[in-house]
Amino acid sequence: MGPTWIPDRYAFILTAVREDDLVRAHTSVLGELDDRERGQLLEALQGQALEATGVTAGQLRTMAHLLVAAERRAPDVVLGSVPEALRERVHEAVLSTLRRDEEARLAARRSDERQRPDGQPPPISLTSGEGGRPARPRPRP
Repeated sequence: MGPTWIPDRYAFILTAVREDDLVRAHTSVLGELDDRERGQLLEALQGQALEATGVTAGQLRTMAHLLVAAERRAPDVVLGSVPEALRERVHEAVLSTLRRDEEARLAARRSDERQRPDGQPPPISLTSGEGGRPARPRPRP
């Protein structure tokens, strides 16, 4: 069993990170899974999301989009019904992918700062808080 904070962090990022970034991270992770694992995840997804009917294990972006939508509605509604090792692998890989993406954005921003002779501020990343940590979720109206 992995660290106990990972499911909490995963649930947090579902609310704090932009949907496009989540879908991109989940698509990447789905591409790393083998056919059996993707099949288990697809079966769990089809059990929770009517929209997943007719989706195949090869449609990674569609699977990722539906998985993110379902997990945002209720964290672990889909991943909670797959084997624990697969759930932990997806949680950890999504967090790792988002961390790598954010580090790349921060490096690019630092590079932009060095290359801006006009003194203008660099673009602001809307997906991260201070120090590259995920931003706090906005309260819902």
